[in-house]
Amino acid sequence: VRRQLISPRQAAETLVWLATGTADIGCRTGGYFHDMKAIEPSRLATSEKLAGELWSDSLRWCGLDEANCPAWGLFGR
Repeated sequence: VRRQLISPRQAAETLVWLATGTADIGCRTGGYFHDMKAIEPSRLATSEKLAGELWSDSLRWCGLDEANCPAWGLFGR
């Protein structure tokens, strides 16, 4: 896969398109969009295992644990 750098304006186009209501997507939330089109997320982006690892690592990086994190019960491992 070849990646190209794009301008800040190009990078913002899809976000502005979604935020201003220009996109005719109804009330759809939680989607993945690229170049003003809905796309399917990658297998890695939908991995519950990786999401759990990211959550645990993020808590640790922020110095949080079961004792000082109110949301621990939601995702804590």
